[in-house]
Amino acid sequence: MANRGVVFGITAILAAGAALITHFSEKQAVNAGEFWPGVAELRAQDALAGVLWNGQPHPDVVIVAADDKSVQEYGKLPWSRDVWATALRNVQAGGAKVASFDVALDQRTKDPQDEALWRAMANGKRTVLGFGYDANQTKWTPDDVRALRFLERDAFVEKLELPVLAANTQFNWYHFDAPVSDFTGSARAAGVFVRETDPDGVIRHARTLYLAKVSDPPSTTDPLPGKFPITKLEGALVTLPGLPLATAIAATDSDKDNVASEGGNVRLTPTGSEPTRIPVDTAARAAIRFAGPEGTFPVYSLVDVARGEVKPETFKGKVVLLGATAANSDDTDRRVTPAGEMPRVEITANAVSNILSGEFLARTRGYAPAAALLVLGLLSGLALGRHTVGKTLGAGLGMAALYLVVAWVLGSTTGILLPLIPALLFLLVATVAAAVTVRSGEASAARRYRTLKPTG
Repeated sequence: MANRGVVFGITAILAAGAALITHFSEKQAVNAGEFWPGVAELRAQDALAGVLWNGQPHPDVVIVAADDKSVQEYGKLPWSRDVWATALRNVQAGGAKVASFDVALDQRTKDPQDEALWRAMANGKRTVLGFGYDANQTKWTPDDVRALRFLERDAFVEKLELPVLAANTQFNWYHFDAPVSDFTGSARAAGVFVRETDPDGVIRHARTLYLAKVSDPPSTTDPLPGKFPITKLEGALVTLPGLPLATAIAATDSDKDNVASEGGNVRLTPTGSEPTRIPVDTAARAAIRFAGPEGTFPVYSLVDVARGEVKPETFKGKVVLLGATAANSDDTDRRVTPAGEMPRVEITANAVSNILSGEFLARTRGYAPAAALLVLGLLSGLALGRHTVGKTLGAGLGMAALYLVVAWVLGSTTGILLPLIPALLFLLVATVAAAVTVRSGEASAARRYRTLKPTG
């Protein structure tokens, strides 16, 4: 019994230490402007997330792809905009909720078919455009300024309660690669591409909100020629949505007024519906719950859609993502994810699916990881106080297995990811310490037995 009390005390102290280290390492990372948790923990959680149940693609999310078959017909990307316009008209004719372009349309061409595409967008009134961010851009055209003025329509002007890193990370407004002004002005909305990787080069998150101060590009020589739409936001601090959030807003017939940010969540509340709370990290990034590897979502070849070989009614009520999947194409932008390498459009499809289905991953942060470790420490203290070293080691293995099962069940049912590496390291150290304590008790008991054993 004495050993059990000692083991419980040692285990409780180790658990408190592990909880404090985990909590303060997170605070230190946030204060340094770094993401948390680190790569090792992210990879451990990747392994767990890969075996969770209930990660199904939303049935309304489909992809129309500029695939290898389309490239054989139309040639290497980029194509005449008439190709995209024809596909868009057929998608919209079928009654799609949203047609979201996960392909860059930031360059004006001399092709007269540019007009065909922006007219298709304006007539359908259900197009969402994606765009990138280029911090190295140094030259701008009059059309770039016009596009940025139109982009103000999509900015959240009301001050949102952003998490700490998001509130301290400001993007230059004029470095957003807004689509060509005709397209930006004709589309329903626009959002930033999912491109941000973790330090190991893996995409696990989709940033929901981008903080920026509205301003025109810096003057280099003479003022840019031409007339521009009037801005009412010059100098205003605003936030722009990521493409998955912008797509989900349009898909739920919502607008900017239906979106709010509150600490660890971005809330989307469609009129007359219950709110969807998107759990985000301190940089306002949502962890993507991948439904599976590449090919999980239904994919229709763009050439088949443009030719009318896919019936328009196929897209009735669907959220259609138009993007590239063709091999050896820069537009495809293949990236590494926890579910394997896949084209960017499919990464976006997963993020949109999460919002529409309400199925998310949420990495514990703040006091939650520390609390989990303290609870684990108390239970381990009761379990590890055994009479023999063998039973103590067995109890340690049993606690590790039980913790992994609990983490799996919790992740599957709620999407909450418990800390893995800190917990398993704690259990390893606690089990070894308990085994040493028990062994010491056994040796002490043996010495007392030899001392008390009558001789002769």
